[in-house]
Amino acid sequence: MSVKWASLTSILAAIISALVAFLVFRFGIEFTGREVVGCWALIQGAMIIVRLPDSGLATNITRLVAIRRSEDRTPSLLRTFAAGFLVGNLPVVVIGALLIFPIQSYIDAKFSASISTKDSWDLLIAAYASGVLTSISGVLLGILEGLGRLVPRNIVSIIASIVMGITAYPLISIHGPAGLALTGLVLGAVQIVLCLCYLLFRLKHSHQSSPSTTSIAQELWRGSVDLTIVGVIRLTFEPATKLFLSIFASLDTLASFDLALRVTTNMRALIQAAIQPLFIVGSRASGNLSNNAAHLYRQSNAAIYQFSLIAAACQLAAAPIISEIGFGFADLNFFGFFFILVVANGINSIGAVGYYLKLSTPNIRPLLRLQFEMLLINLIGGFAGGAALGAPMIVASYGLAFAYGGAVSLYFWLSHEHVKILSFLIENTSKSAAICFASSAALYLIFWQMIIYGQPKHAAVLSIVGTTVAGGVVLKFAHGIRQSWLMVR
Repeated sequence: MSVKWASLTSILAAIISALVAFLVFRFGIEFTGREVVGCWALIQGAMIIVRLPDSGLATNITRLVAIRRSEDRTPSLLRTFAAGFLVGNLPVVVIGALLIFPIQSYIDAKFSASISTKDSWDLLIAAYASGVLTSISGVLLGILEGLGRLVPRNIVSIIASIVMGITAYPLISIHGPAGLALTGLVLGAVQIVLCLCYLLFRLKHSHQSSPSTTSIAQELWRGSVDLTIVGVIRLTFEPATKLFLSIFASLDTLASFDLALRVTTNMRALIQAAIQPLFIVGSRASGNLSNNAAHLYRQSNAAIYQFSLIAAACQLAAAPIISEIGFGFADLNFFGFFFILVVANGINSIGAVGYYLKLSTPNIRPLLRLQFEMLLINLIGGFAGGAALGAPMIVASYGLAFAYGGAVSLYFWLSHEHVKILSFLIENTSKSAAICFASSAALYLIFWQMIIYGQPKHAAVLSIVGTTVAGGVVLKFAHGIRQSWLMVR
């Protein structure tokens, strides 16, 4: 596996995915309206719950295949896929079918005045089918990643996202709400077809002595229970937050949160995509890192910390532009949610290296405990805060959970390295990154005041200037870390 190309294609896949997701959101606003997009966001959150049975499955498969491959005992790919389907995909199909009517009943009872039954049904059925296909494609992508074929895996994701973007306009403009949800169906279907083509025509058959499908399924289940529970917990954050918003706020508010969530989550995915190869490196070593692997982790942690600061600054500086392009106007709800999520996801990204380190070890109980603590923060804070103060406290609880997770994950790595957190911050915080972030945070407050006093266009112009300056710092930073593995290995 070429770390250089794996990292670069992971970054490219994350960028294209983010751009396409934003494009689909904008078409949704343009052709269906904010309330339909808000309902779609709620349904997407509910459909994440449907995927609880396969939570962590792709990661489990990646670890299993990577470990077996390092031992020269690669299991049969067909049997591995069949085992993954039985353990995770089939329950998704069944549970999703059982939950369609309860979800539709909730939407009818809560939002019948805002969205028609036909539109909500179209969104729901298409989202269910999309969830099933995405679950199946996750197994295939996990196999590719475990085999060390991270570049082909990323190319599959890139092509699928591009096809999704190309088909988004005709689907949404012609079919409305149904077309909005069908874009996800296109993504999952293309991923499945491309993965199967690569696995069937580019890879050699595995050994005759490969374990049976039942044995692989048992190993996936029995040997990775903790990992699966981690995946289950991670899948609850977005649905819970969207459920609380649907109870204590409106579909318009849900749409504002969804745009803020899409942008910040995709930025976090972009940052973490740069270090995606670390999971394979750590899994093959079962957490016992060699000197070269430890150096790779160390360099990555320093680079990701710096880049997280600058990425947060760029997002804050670009906020008015994002709102204008996404909604066609400056949305105050979006501004409040966006600031919370930018900071929270930035802190979460800083801990990504420590998270991957724990994820690749045989004992992930500390990670399981961390996820459970994040779950409590999100659920208790979201419900109590929503009941008391409404939507801002719900989103703040979500952000606090992710910020807490990032801080503890950073501690995992620093403890492994026997480094004090203050020493790490002093050693790795460049002046340009710190000044850039502080300036963007101050600029954000100015944007807020401009919008409150009816000057959104002035805010947009100032945003363009601020984003340009922040982008220049990004280029300077990229040049400054050219010696890190992220740029040259």
